[in-house]
Amino acid sequence: MLLFLSFFILSVVGYPELQSNGTAAVRAIAMRTQRDVMRNNSIIDTAVYGIDLNRVVFDQFGYNSSSLSVFQDILYTGVQALVLNLYYNEDLKDWGLCDLSSNKTNLGCQDPSTFNISTVVASLNTALAKTDTGVNKNIFFLLFNLFSTFNKDSKFRTGIGVLSSSIAGLSYASSPVRLGEPDTVNLNNFLFGGKNRAIPVILSNNLYINTSYNLSPDLNTLYQANTTIPITYSPNDNLTCSAPKSFQFAYDTPANPYDNNSFHDALVCGYSPIISQSNQDLSQISKLLPYSLWSWDAFQPNLTISRSLKRKNDSSEAKKDDYLNRCGIITPTGWKATSCHLDFHVACADRSNSTKIKLTSDEFTYFEAGAACLQLDGDYVFTVPSSPLEQRTLLNLLGGKKSAWIDMNSLSSSNCWVNGGPNAVCPYQPLVSKTIFKEMISLASAIALVLLLLLLIVQMDRLPVHRNRSHWRRLLKHKLQNEFEGIPS
Repeated sequence: MLLFLSFFILSVVGYPELQSNGTAAVRAIAMRTQRDVMRNNSIIDTAVYGIDLNRVVFDQFGYNSSSLSVFQDILYTGVQALVLNLYYNEDLKDWGLCDLSSNKTNLGCQDPSTFNISTVVASLNTALAKTDTGVNKNIFFLLFNLFSTFNKDSKFRTGIGVLSSSIAGLSYASSPVRLGEPDTVNLNNFLFGGKNRAIPVILSNNLYINTSYNLSPDLNTLYQANTTIPITYSPNDNLTCSAPKSFQFAYDTPANPYDNNSFHDALVCGYSPIISQSNQDLSQISKLLPYSLWSWDAFQPNLTISRSLKRKNDSSEAKKDDYLNRCGIITPTGWKATSCHLDFHVACADRSNSTKIKLTSDEFTYFEAGAACLQLDGDYVFTVPSSPLEQRTLLNLLGGKKSAWIDMNSLSSSNCWVNGGPNAVCPYQPLVSKTIFKEMISLASAIALVLLLLLLIVQMDRLPVHRNRSHWRRLLKHKLQNEFEGIPS
């Protein structure tokens, strides 16, 4: 049943400090669910988590192939934004990953043939290819800071004279010509219509004022922040939560490194938090991963409670395991899975304006939620937040109410969370749900039992002609004794 999660689980086994198998499985479900509720939203609404590769990985593990395993492990944690510094060597006229004018050269910069921009792109392509399925694919940002450096030593030559020559090899990459206005492109069309996934962006251009490099030809392949794509990149100290007009990224600072709360708060605010502090080792990153979604609470959605744990962990009067922890509520810390038979207020949104949200005054079960919204004044329907903005709106409405139903359940198939009410089906598993399967088996078993009983009755209660065979033989013999042989006269 968790076949679609196998790649996420297996990919982190080699680096257990980042994620346990159970955590990876839960996060994979949560990531896909969040992506699916955002399908019809503009890609501007996207809020993901990212890492500054230079500070977090390469500065600590080296600018050489030995750091690639760490980089690849990070890719499979669900990271969707990478910040990377690129350096143009004004003396050798080529691009590399090292600042050759600083002491970073002692971190392996002298091995450009095995570790360069193309190597990073190749590793990223491997991860993108393995996750390019309807279940796993998601948007990805590659943010470049460009700098000039100076060094005449040929051992640092990478052979990459044109920046876009390496970046053009990025799989599933969008380009300024193809994307158009980002706020008019929804996530579904971006991922599944145009088959795009990656957005390569020049975040900042810090090339030497008299640089010999002509960047103009690269702008056919690379976006440029606030020229061909709207980008906000700011520290996480004072974030303004509002309807986004650009892709928003927030990086932590030495004075304010991310913790669980600030990391999640940035996402709910509509920003993509970028872990950029070099003193954060990978074990610290693993602690932030459960809080890397604006929608679900940490370690949610939890798995369905088994029969043996039902009374201990579930306070509802539900009689079927299929309905335990299979419906979603919103709490002050995010979405949680709980029993569908509990009573909560219901989140309802105006059919024509999803940001216009109301809560019912009374409490209902999940199965009554849809009808409860229809009873409100106006054209309201059962809803689930589809963006950080809608999440904030609903959280503000909660006030003293700790939780409310949202239109999210896994009734159709365990661990496949969908919206659309109790009858919504999982689009990723063509198999019937456990409940329907039980009903089908029960009906088929009953019919088979009846047929078997009838067959046994027939075999045991033989036909009368067979029971009286001896009697019929005596009668026939007696009849034949009174008849003459020969030709009648």
